Amino acid sequence: MVGMADDPALREQLERMRRDWDARAAQDAEYYVRTPDESGTGFDESGRVSYEQEIQPFLDLLLDGKPPAECRMVEIGCGVGRMTRWIATNFQEVHGVDISAEMLARARERLHDCPNVTLHLGSGADLAGLPDAYFDLAFSYIVFQHIPSREIIEAYVRDAVRVLRPGGAFRFQVSGWSPWEYRRQSKDTWQGESCSLPQALDLLQRNGLQPLHCQGGGTQYLWLTARKPRDLGDASRDLLIRELAERKAWQENLNAELNRLDVKPPEIAELECKFNERTLWAQTLEADLAAARSQWEAQRRSYETELGKARIDLGDLQRAFEERTAWSQSLEAELDQARRDLAELQREFQERTAWAQSLEAELERTRGHFTELQKAFDERTAWALEIRDELERRKR
Repeated sequence: MVGMADDPALREQLERMRRDWDARAAQDAEYYVRTPDESGTGFDESGRVSYEQEIQPFLDLLLDGKPPAECRMVEIGCGVGRMTRWIATNFQEVHGVDISAEMLARARERLHDCPNVTLHLGSGADLAGLPDAYFDLAFSYIVFQHIPSREIIEAYVRDAVRVLRPGGAFRFQVSGWSPWEYRRQSKDTWQGESCSLPQALDLLQRNGLQPLHCQGGGTQYLWLTARKPRDLGDASRDLLIRELAERKAWQENLNAELNRLDVKPPEIAELECKFNERTLWAQTLEADLAAARSQWEAQRRSYETELGKARIDLGDLQRAFEERTAWSQSLEAELDQARRDLAELQREFQERTAWAQSLEAELERTRGHFTELQKAFDERTAWALEIRDELERRKR
């Protein structure tokens, strides 16, 4: 447990948180997860509304432009899964963490058809068991406002930074309620600790988070959105532009939020000093970006020169190709003529072969007729010789 083991008072608070939320879950989990309001929205439908109001509009900022379907998210204080189902519908992988085993038992029943959801029983102060630098987004809503100790809230924030990848974001809500009457009350597991806007921003800075957006200072719903710093060592031009745009947007957002507050507490002077330091940093980043643009323009001109040379070489290759193509076409024409001549010779050969075969047949027939004539001639010659011999005999 992060920083809690050696503090008996904090350990007792965590045990009380677990007991109280188990009891609330057993009594009426839906009521204590979301106290009914006048909107008439059902419990499950309220989860969709909360997702569409508190996560969906910020997705491009939270996920650094990546599609949710490719991202992993951890929800701190998931309760019975009121929002978890709607998160799981959009994200690749969702891990829900809660201190109450009773809440998680009901969440498992509700989310049995969500295979991309994993639920974890937590200590109430950290995300032990979840891997380092694994998640793209950490989120918490209507949870920290019930925690009776800023030390416990900070332990959660510190461990959220651990499980986020570089560039990952953390969006969470704390109570910013600051009237004197509320601040002097003892805190319990229902009316938890609150933070002024300067205290909340100091919490982010101490734990290495880069603020991106804030809203609701001085109210029960103080929203903070922050990023685990990106690794800008080999940052692209587009990433530097995005970083600068986020810094400028944060300056404008913080200015607007400070102007909205009716009463500025003493910590505002320190906050404005930090704001001016960040402004100087943003200006430095803008100068670096201008230098990067200049370098990029020089490289682009160099590439255009090389491209011009390549185009000349390509023209020579094109002409050579056209000459070879013309020669190939001429050769093809000659080859076609040779094919036609060969076909003509083939036809003449076939005709002469047929004539030779006819002549051979006629010769065979003539040979047979000649054989018969020879036979007749031989017979007549033999008869003439016999007559001659007979005449010779009679003369004698």
